[in-house]
Amino acid sequence: DLILVDYDQFQPHNIARHTLGEIYVWRKKVEGLKSHLSYFFNADVVPIPKAVQALSVQEESKIRKCNIIIDTSADKNVSEYICNNNKFRR
Repeated sequence: DLILVDYDQFQPHNIARHTLGEIYVWRKKVEGLKSHLSYFFNADVVPIPKAVQALSVQEESKIRKCNIIIDTSADKNVSEYICNNNKFRR
């Protein structure tokens, strides 16, 4: 599975730098990416439309089982939370 975590909506200003097109505007980014990736790559995508800091214990457990965590947020607080949080270490 590919797990996507993001609380944000896809907004018009995101179109220029994102794989999603305007049909996804005002939808949750993770929901749009699930549709896009499932369609084009037949991927099993698990969307979690929350901030990483707001994950439930069950959601954190899913992420802890991942082989790789990729942070594409460009947010220092998110990066620090992931790197410094023992919840995501095996």
